[in-house]
Amino acid sequence: MPRCAFAAVTVVLAAVAFTVVPSSGMATALSPGPVFTPSTVAQAGTLPRVYVVGSAPCGSGLRCLQLWESSTVAAGVPTTFTERTMPVRIAPSPSLGPMVSLVFANPQDGLFMTRSSFDDPTHVYATTDAGERWRPVDFGKSAVTTQLIASGNVFDALLEHCTRISTGNCTGYTLARSVAGSMHWSFSAFPPHGVLRPLGASAAMGAAGSQLWITYVGPKTPVPQLAESTGGRPPRFTVFGQSRLAGVVACALAPMAGNVIWANCPTGMMVSELRSTDGGHGFTAVWSYAGTGGFAFDPVSADIAFRYLGIESTAVERTTDGGRTFTGVGTLPFARGSVTRLLFLDEANGFALGSTSAGTAALLQTIDGGSSWSPVSF
Repeated sequence: MPRCAFAAVTVVLAAVAFTVVPSSGMATALSPGPVFTPSTVAQAGTLPRVYVVGSAPCGSGLRCLQLWESSTVAAGVPTTFTERTMPVRIAPSPSLGPMVSLVFANPQDGLFMTRSSFDDPTHVYATTDAGERWRPVDFGKSAVTTQLIASGNVFDALLEHCTRISTGNCTGYTLARSVAGSMHWSFSAFPPHGVLRPLGASAAMGAAGSQLWITYVGPKTPVPQLAESTGGRPPRFTVFGQSRLAGVVACALAPMAGNVIWANCPTGMMVSELRSTDGGHGFTAVWSYAGTGGFAFDPVSADIAFRYLGIESTAVERTTDGGRTFTGVGTLPFARGSVTRLLFLDEANGFALGSTSAGTAALLQTIDGGSSWSPVSF
């Protein structure tokens, strides 16, 4: 069963506030600007390749989105990056920063989602040629995309339907599914029996192979519930009676091989990392930390995960026994608590996105399991 880490769930951060300005006509690649600011990094499916989204100056005081694709990431081989096109360009704004989500099912087929603020609609674009060209994905006028994931050769999008986004006038969730490369979507309502409404609710997905899990909370379900797909097209779901998840919003999920699921659950001011060994029927706590402390956690396999200790330390630690014990493997040369993304492709190769002591965003790479880190050049 392929690795499915939190990367597929929460590729959502950016450091600067922007307003979305659609590109006119076909998107074209930007020349590397004097200051490229990386905002997020995502793995290409389960392959040893990553994509980096960020921004760079593009004239008249504007900053424009850039997308960079890595070569195959392997120990002993220098990693190079090639610029690809982006479907939108952006300009500074005093509003909230954009929610940026990027997922790839394979090196060719990907989805990109951007949103200027929580009051604005989402814009989703698809590529079938590694980001050379993008076309808009139309989920309907009232659909707001809350999450995109890829597993195997399948894309899943979680949609909520809102007649007025700013007032939370939303009616329910829909799961949209497409085979990579086709962009023909099938739709099914979720969850069963209409027990969830977006007002005061949240939902999140995780997938491994053809299997899909969704966690959700709502007015009638204040504790996160977990539903598992049981096959079918569109997929049918079985809601677990009690999954022992704990949180105030839906938990991000990272299913692995051997019925193991890692769960990232916000619990107010704290965040809990949980682990299940029975496909989500029961969870045990692995680690808890302050949600505002700049901590990071990235599971790699059923037993291996890495964590960054945030404001407590610049140390990176690894567990090889499912979270029972952690051992230090190295340190990150970032300001304490500034890491916004920790992504390991395997036990040796990984990336970290954070800020230097001068406040400059940077992407670092390790090829020795976190013992040493080198800056990535674009």
